[in-house]
Amino acid sequence: MHPRGLLTGFSRCLRALLGLENRVRLAACLLAFALVLGIALQTWASVASIRRDALENARSLNEKVVTGDEARIRQTLAAIDTALGVIVQDVQSNPRYSHTDLVRRMGSLRLDPAQRPVITVADSRGRVYAVAAIGISDPEPLGSLNVGDRDYFLRQRDSQSDALQIGVPLMTRRFKVVAMPITRKILAADGSFGGVVTLSIRPDTLSTVGSARAPEHNSVRAVLTREGRVLIRQMGDQLSYGDDVSKSQLFKNVDTNAVGSFIGPSAVDGVVRLRSYRLLEPYGIVVLSATGQEAVLAGTSGHVQGVLLAGGTAITLCLLVLAVMQNTMRRRRNHLLGMARMASREVFLLGQIPVMFLFARVEEAGCVVFKCNEHLLRTLERSSAEVLGQPLQRLLPGLDPAAWPGDAAAPRQLQTPSGKTVYVMVTVSQANSFVQAGDVVTASEGGEAFCISLTDVSQSVELKRSLFTKDLNFQRLLDVLPEHIRIFDSQEVLVWSNFNAIEYFGMGQDTSGITLASLRHRIHAGDLAPLLAGRNRLMKTGRAQEAMEARLQRFDGVYRWFSIRLASMLDEAGSVQKTIAICTDIDDRKRMAEHAALSQRLETTGQLAGGMAHDFNNLLSIIIGNLDLARLSVRDPEQGRQLSVALGAAERGANLVKSLLTLASQQVLQPVVADINAMLGAMLPLLLHAVGPRVRVSQVLHADASLVLVDVARMESCLLNLAVNARDAMPEGGSLDIAVDMQDQWHAGQRVDYVCIAIADTGQGMPDAVQRRALEPFFTTKERGRGTGLGLAMVAGFVHQSGGQLDIASEVNVGTTITIRLPVCQQNALLPAHAAGQPQPQPQPQPCAGTILVVDDEVDIANLVAGWCRNVGYRVHLAHGVEAAIQVLRTHRIDLVVSDVVMPGRLNGFDLVEFVTEEFEGTRVLLMSGYSREAIVQEGAQSFPMLFKPVRQTEFVNAVAALMSAQAPGADPLLQRALATTSRILLPSSSATNLPT
Repeated sequence: MHPRGLLTGFSRCLRALLGLENRVRLAACLLAFALVLGIALQTWASVASIRRDALENARSLNEKVVTGDEARIRQTLAAIDTALGVIVQDVQSNPRYSHTDLVRRMGSLRLDPAQRPVITVADSRGRVYAVAAIGISDPEPLGSLNVGDRDYFLRQRDSQSDALQIGVPLMTRRFKVVAMPITRKILAADGSFGGVVTLSIRPDTLSTVGSARAPEHNSVRAVLTREGRVLIRQMGDQLSYGDDVSKSQLFKNVDTNAVGSFIGPSAVDGVVRLRSYRLLEPYGIVVLSATGQEAVLAGTSGHVQGVLLAGGTAITLCLLVLAVMQNTMRRRRNHLLGMARMASREVFLLGQIPVMFLFARVEEAGCVVFKCNEHLLRTLERSSAEVLGQPLQRLLPGLDPAAWPGDAAAPRQLQTPSGKTVYVMVTVSQANSFVQAGDVVTASEGGEAFCISLTDVSQSVELKRSLFTKDLNFQRLLDVLPEHIRIFDSQEVLVWSNFNAIEYFGMGQDTSGITLASLRHRIHAGDLAPLLAGRNRLMKTGRAQEAMEARLQRFDGVYRWFSIRLASMLDEAGSVQKTIAICTDIDDRKRMAEHAALSQRLETTGQLAGGMAHDFNNLLSIIIGNLDLARLSVRDPEQGRQLSVALGAAERGANLVKSLLTLASQQVLQPVVADINAMLGAMLPLLLHAVGPRVRVSQVLHADASLVLVDVARMESCLLNLAVNARDAMPEGGSLDIAVDMQDQWHAGQRVDYVCIAIADTGQGMPDAVQRRALEPFFTTKERGRGTGLGLAMVAGFVHQSGGQLDIASEVNVGTTITIRLPVCQQNALLPAHAAGQPQPQPQPQPCAGTILVVDDEVDIANLVAGWCRNVGYRVHLAHGVEAAIQVLRTHRIDLVVSDVVMPGRLNGFDLVEFVTEEFEGTRVLLMSGYSREAIVQEGAQSFPMLFKPVRQTEFVNAVAALMSAQAPGADPLLQRALATTSRILLPSSSATNLPT
């Protein structure tokens, strides 16, 4: 019989045996699976029963605790209710009930001293007129103690019932301890609300909550109100009061059942607890006892572990028996497979394996192929005739088996007839050392045979090419990223950098030999230590480090801020193989953050200055006004001089307020049409005197410079301030150049023309750090006592308030140039008229006759203004609030209302103006305020005449006379100019035509 027939029969027997064995193995596996499943289900049922019993025991314990607390609370509240009832009867029977009566009654009440009871009696307005406490026979005087704003007082006042009410614990105003107020309503003789009597006790004496440590950390004991406020809650050793937990699951259950238990997460800390609760009526109190589910189940861990151990042992035994059976069958199967492998060795070697084999022997014509397997023919798309008997060089060009060194390192490229490219790894061996001589290989006499194996590695080659392409694309991607990426090996040698990292340091493409040590001088000295410490931590732990900020020096010497993250690449042993440094440029971001912080500080300072200005202006109004009145009545010259000195000091205080408002860009300005050339020409002598003889001053004026709308006095003060700063920057002398020019800029698509004033000195200049902070309030580089740091800040505030811009350009040892840009005035018909060079007409007020209503919550200011009015012949009515002013208007005929803007209460000065305009036609209005112009304009005062405090008597009298003598203030130019003569006036908007008359 042919050997292949014997092999086929043997294979059929083998498959039959294996099939029988597989059925036995399947049955054994099913039996073992059934046993394991049964044991697992029984174990699970036992564990569930243990945990269920533990939770039931915990629930029973919680219910006992709740029941005990309920009895104690009801007993305590019943005693307190009796005591409060006695005091209520005493108060109702004694209209003159006093502190002494309460102290006397306190001794007869049976109250527990451990509760630290304190009884207070308050009338219907909340004023406490009696207090008594155990251990205090004569407490301190009550003073102005009032509980009218307390929640428990308001609830009793609004309640329809006189039942006992329990309040949320709070800090007592008198004894400074946490107490729980329990109140009863006191009814007056007519049945109305007559006050409350309150008994305050320690919250932890109401029940057992807080009197002892909770059983364990996650247990909770609590007493709560029906509305969800915590009277007392104990978690471990910690007590808490007053929290609002009305949204928790507890009160959803209380709405359904007054008594119950449930399991759920806590709304406070999220811990899952078993809760038992009980609602105590009629007091509206919920008693709660909760035990952490995790703690309850932890107590059963020993029992559960025993059950799991028994079940695991049984399952292990089943699996062990199954493993023994499997091992026995595997041995039998391997024995049969070994026999089959020996029988099919030739077929497997030459026909079935995926490796291509061919055999060649050396003949006279060269090395000739005499045998190959089918896999080689299929792969190379050739027939047996095209391979067998053919020279080896035709199939594998350039291959000399006799000179083969062993395994080739590089794959060979073969071309199939269809044009397909196949990459193979070639291995050559002596035929007699690879295959036994016989029916497989028959060497020629005197010849030498070789076995050549060809392994198809086409997929591997394509994969490497694909990975190379992806790696190249990835490297290009890293090159275009804005981050700087550097990779160092374990010896701190730079192995790779992306393009931005190379360009920043100016290293060139060749980075070989660069180490971390050679780059340390590029790291700012102040940032080197934290970076090295972070790298040391990375080398020890291998974990990526949090981002650190450091300054790195660019190739041109400039330092920029970077955010640096350090990561690592680990080898198979977990050791750090390479270190990756990813540097992100955050220099621009930090500069923006610094500018934002500066803007915020300026805004905060402005808000503070604006708030201070109102109070200072009110105080200065009283001082200046009364000094004016006193100076008129003094005959002694010495006293008059002293009053003038005091008045001058008050005026300087008013100027200080103006400076603060200028810093906050909220100063009330008096802009006029001004010629910058003329202003500078007039200021030249003053500037020369201010800078001294060592500084040469020059002016370059622009002949066609346009007019600007600016507060001339403030502008002159700013120019003088800048000149003095320039003088201080040139202690050895120098030059101060002032130039005027015209510029234009585009804003929101519109062209805006500016008049530019550049003040340039040849002084010391400012470094970048100082220049960035130059406009900060109170920042100065001068010696202590020589500068306040407000000069440039106030200049910037004034320029911005005037609608202009301020720029600073400075270079150390060269000088500083400060440029002010003011927008060109677009119209000439602006107030006051004397700004255009015309003489100032004086208002011609009518005789001082009429009735004036003065409205101000500040009594001193109201009396001062009323005195001014009476001194010139007006009749005056006073009102200290808007409501009182309305009553006066309804009962008297008023010609002029002089009102403050901001006053306590629901209504302010604007509301009063609206009322007068609608109800009293013919009554004029003049507003006064200590706030800034911008703050008042935002509130809507741009339609009414207004004086800004502090105001002088003459300014006020002129404004009142102009208003009293005009029929239409918004349309009378004489009135406009009369009001404009004051230095702190806000005129109505020129576009407003419906002003009050």
